[in-house]
This record gives sequence, structure tokens and C-alpha cells, in this order.
Amino acid sequence: MRGSGMEKLKLGAQFFTLRDFTKTPGDFMRTMHRIADIGYKYVQVSGVGPDVKADVIKKACDETGLSCYITHTPFARIIDDTDAVIEEHKKFGCNIIGLGSAGDYSKSYDGFARLAQDLAPAVEKIKKAGMFFSYHNHWMEFEKLDGKHYLSAFIENSDMEAVKLTADVYWLHFSGLNECKWLEENAKYISCTHFKDLGVYQGKQTIVEVMTGNLDYPAILESCKKAGIEYNFVELDTTTMDPFKAMKLSYDNLMATGYFE
Repeated sequence: MRGSGMEKLKLGAQFFTLRDFTKTPGDFMRTMHRIADIGYKYVQVSGVGPDVKADVIKKACDETGLSCYITHTPFARIIDDTDAVIEEHKKFGCNIIGLGSAGDYSKSYDGFARLAQDLAPAVEKIKKAGMFFSYHNHWMEFEKLDGKHYLSAFIENSDMEAVKLTADVYWLHFSGLNECKWLEENAKYISCTHFKDLGVYQGKQTIVEVMTGNLDYPAILESCKKAGIEYNFVELDTTTMDPFKAMKLSYDNLMATGYFE
């Protein structure tokens, strides 16, 4: 969300990167401690095993001092089990219920309109609870119909007082957008960013650790600060390194910029 008069950005770890190390409550607890030891202060709980319940997340947050700012929650649970999802998030102090992708809805402009409409009853409950829903972009949202991005259909059919966007800067760039300009122009909608970097290997674009690739991260960070986008999460969908080493390298590189608290 937009910070008011903030001096420093906040840096978190997106746990989809560590999904192979959060399958059980014990694994999740150990991973939370390892992420805290790296220096991260915030997490996005995502891709965890079915037994990693709200009480486990709360206990891990209490033990490590990490704060869960946002989640990625399965679509079916958001629309079919909204009340329980809200109560679970309240238990571990998280105010934003996130969705990681649009699934089959992403195949067309009308699909994104239907996504917004199908989410509307859940969003209404989330809003009444004083919370927010946040949608994470990939590249599909920036296909066009009659000159309009598919994402426009989602925004136009959503209650944007309660619906926010998790802006993935890699996918913004991948889609041919100027990620800095897009962040600044759409800051009012953005709950947080996802940071990964873009490398090239044998003619193909690939995801690499933050500030080891070709994205202009000094410019991206300046745009985040200028636009008041306070919360930012390292998310490495894939990595050729040990995931914890990759998260530490990304953390160290970002912290060295001086933009983060």
C-alpha cells in the first residue's frame, strides 16, 4: 500500500520461492527462522502445505518477529470459504488476502471481467472486515483487445476501494511495458511489488536473483519510493541456486542500495 511520507521502503520474502521447504508445520517454522536470520522483516505466505494452518503461521510470526503482510490463497477458498479465510488472516495479523493468478479466466478480456464478477461477493465480505484483496499480475493481463489491456476489464469490474494489485516488475517488463512508468501511474492500486530479475541464457529470457540481471533496479526502487509503494517482496519463481542462498543474495543486493529500512 502507499506509504505516507515514508523515508525507507520495506523488504519482504515471498514464500513461493521456498515452497519446497514449507510443506509441513516443522518445515515452515524452520524456514521462517532462516528467513528472519537473513534479515527479512516481512513475509508473504504462499505455496505452503495443507497442514500449515493459521495457528502455525501465528506461532512462527510470534517466534521470529516476522510480519505476514499478504498471502496467496487458493481461488476456491477465497470464493467458497470466504468467512473462514478472513478469520484465519485475522489470527496471524494479515490484512491482505492475495490471489496468485487468474487461471482459465486469463485467456480473454471477458475472462478478466468474469474474474472480477465472480470475486465480487468475497471482496464485499473482505471489505466489510476492513481488509483488502490483491491480485498478482503475470504477462497475460497485458494482452490487448481493441487497444485495451485485459487487466482493464478486471479493474473496471472491481471495487477498487477493496481490490489492489500485486505488481510484479519482472512480468511488467516482460510484457513490454515501462515498469517504472507503470508503477508510478498505477500506484493508487498497488498493495506491494514482487521483485525478481531478468537474465538471458542461450537466447531465452530467464528469472535470476535480484540485481544480477538486466532490469534497472535503481530506477525501479526510485519509482517505488516516488510513488509511495512501501512493501516489496523478493519472489524467485525459479532459481539455479539453493533457494535460501538466492533469497540472501537478493536481500543483500537490495539492502546495499540504501532504499530499505
